[in-house]
Amino acid sequence: MNKKQLIDTIKLQSKDNFGKFPDQIIITPARVNIIGEHTDYNQGLSMPTAINYWMCAGISHSSSKNIRLYSLNFDKVIEFNKNKRIQFKEVWQKLAYEATLIINKKYHINTSFNISIGGNIPIGCGLSSSTAFVISFVYSILSLLSINLSKMDLAILCNKIENKALGTSTGFLDQYGIIFSKPNQFLLIDFRDDKIQYLPSITTGYSWIVINSKINRELSLSEYKDRVNECISGFHILKTMFDIQSIRDINFNMISHLKEKNRIIYNRMKHIIDENNRVLRIKNYINNTDYKKIGSVLIESHESLKSLYEVSCDEIDYMINFSLEQEGWLGGRIMGGGFGGCTINLIDNKYLADYKSKILYEYNCKFNVEVDFMNLKFCGGIQKI
Repeated sequence: MNKKQLIDTIKLQSKDNFGKFPDQIIITPARVNIIGEHTDYNQGLSMPTAINYWMCAGISHSSSKNIRLYSLNFDKVIEFNKNKRIQFKEVWQKLAYEATLIINKKYHINTSFNISIGGNIPIGCGLSSSTAFVISFVYSILSLLSINLSKMDLAILCNKIENKALGTSTGFLDQYGIIFSKPNQFLLIDFRDDKIQYLPSITTGYSWIVINSKINRELSLSEYKDRVNECISGFHILKTMFDIQSIRDINFNMISHLKEKNRIIYNRMKHIIDENNRVLRIKNYINNTDYKKIGSVLIESHESLKSLYEVSCDEIDYMINFSLEQEGWLGGRIMGGGFGGCTINLIDNKYLADYKSKILYEYNCKFNVEVDFMNLKFCGGIQKI
């Protein structure tokens, strides 16, 4: 389902489920992260951008006392009252319910509404489907009620909702990557001071491809929390030894004190320092259109995420190792929180078709699973239709 088909479907489902077409349509992209993984919650550097996969929300006023929500992806309607506490089990229901409670507490909503929402973003594979869902849901309500927020305030609100609903402590990579994106641009985000630079996305003769391993990463929540806590522990240990204010102040000399007594935390800290440096290196290579060096940095990042941060898995590692032997594949790495999901790859267009057919066949032979390919376009951020 392409973007237009998705919008048309949301309109029709709103009519079928709630008896009227939406008053407003919000379209929210997925995002990829070119480089800079697990750095956002460590006040580091990242380079995300929005891509051509979407979450769409259609919203209309309602005379009912309750909020009614239809999920296209799960083909289900739920109904709840914003003033009554309810326990939901499914992730999309928790996100929508928590968003409604927080918005109501902040803005004192005095109306009800119907929302139809769904998308073509693969769920649970590191493309920020949950964040796109929250942003679509929240922005549609705010738009309906003529509540204007800055992009930064919208990102903060949506991050708060997602962390509260899921019990996580994530950084702002997903929200910034979706909300602040511009067409055909990469964002270079410094999470220490929330500064954003824009870099041209490079595509001439080369393609950015996401490959979905079909290994769902939703069960990795506890491991993700472990990584967050390990970084916090490392900071507190080093703070007793050095005059530092944040993880970003930590350097290689400092973490050398952890190497013998706490190798795990040393590895986590080393990944963060190296990954921040990789972001800056790729920035320079983009400015110089040096595709081969961009690819080599992606490979370095994967090895670090595999060996130091330990967030890869056998299927993803097989995919990367196989790709290393393929002509025209410049580089790639695991993307997102890890423990499954997708790889992002930079490939010479002359070899793209051959590469796809080979990895499709070999991965299927190895794991009895057919990967999905996503040819990326860099489309810009959230839109009101």
